[in-house]
Amino acid sequence: MSVHQLHQFDQGSVDGFLDYQSSTKTVVLGPTVKETVFNFYVEGRPEKTFILIVSETPANFIKWRLWLNNFSLTKEFKPNDSANLEGRSLHMHLFDITHIVAKGKNEFMITYSGVRPLSIHLINVVSIFKEEGFKTFYSLRAGLALLRPGEEIALEGSGKNYLVVKGGGKNRLRIVNGREIEETELGYECEEYEYTSHGVLRLINEISGKNALVFLHYLTSTVSPKMDFDVELKLQGNTLEVRIINTGEVTLDKVSLNVMINGVIVNFKLLGSLKPSESISHVVQLPPNKKGNVLVRAVGIKAGIRKVVDRNLEVK
Repeated sequence: MSVHQLHQFDQGSVDGFLDYQSSTKTVVLGPTVKETVFNFYVEGRPEKTFILIVSETPANFIKWRLWLNNFSLTKEFKPNDSANLEGRSLHMHLFDITHIVAKGKNEFMITYSGVRPLSIHLINVVSIFKEEGFKTFYSLRAGLALLRPGEEIALEGSGKNYLVVKGGGKNRLRIVNGREIEETELGYECEEYEYTSHGVLRLINEISGKNALVFLHYLTSTVSPKMDFDVELKLQGNTLEVRIINTGEVTLDKVSLNVMINGVIVNFKLLGSLKPSESISHVVQLPPNKKGNVLVRAVGIKAGIRKVVDRNLEVK
């Protein structure tokens, strides 16, 4: 059993969907580095938005400044949860930023003028949106769940699981999902995992490793209309025409196109929205006298859900 627990900070259902974005690279603030910035994007106006930070400090609390789009969230270091581990103090901070988040690009900044090191291990933003035709049941949990070598944590529920886990050096984490077992290595940075489960998802920190920490567990189950599209290619000389046809039941928010020759990207294009039964074309000029495999990868996006379609052709 893990020491400390994950705490549920929101749960329920929405006629819509959830979207989450994370920064998992540890940043150490102190005498040299005074600030760190995390840019995130919000599509439309969310019903709810939370931002969560996991930090590591010396034993005594220290002061910092948190800014969202030049609006100061707090000056004081008041965590929602704390844990002492091997002489280090770990903290989790949670803020409801629903009423100050902006549509489009948002800038979250942490500034610190102290001498003692302040480590930021994780910044996560989760938003809940309304969207016609979608229904999502969700459970959002966060905390500082410590797994010592040989210990495990059982995460119950059916649906899509999003996890953020951090190791203490060389860890081997075993993830048991029904009859499927996966082993993965953990380092000092946070790692993100996504699994679809139908019951209990078990995380086991192997005996030969070091301590591991589970910071996030988001569980979602979404019912959505059919999302589908087709990609047609037409090549004349060095001119490649890519045609996207929406064969699904919902309007695609956007479609991104990547064109690669022998694995090298030669063109990228972000297309706009596409209604059911509509089509849109994009023309690409391929490099002259370039032979080999052409891969066109189209990614359709709707309400945070992505569908990928690949098409190949040989240029001789």
